Amino acid sequence: MTTQTEPVTATASIATSAKDGTAPTSYEWDAAGNRTKAGATTATFDARDRPLTEGSC
Repeated sequence: MTTQTEPVTATASIATSAKDGTAPTSYEWDAAGNRTKAGATTATFDARDRPLTEGSC
């Protein structure tokens, strides 16, 4: 079974997803809708929403 939670705010959305027997993975988005975190991987964007970096925490 997969569980999911929905975004909590418009500016700092957080969601989690998990499958049976696995640890949940958290996802975060910024106000522009860019995914800034997926599990331990983070990403940054410039003022025009272009990706600048993506890497591990």
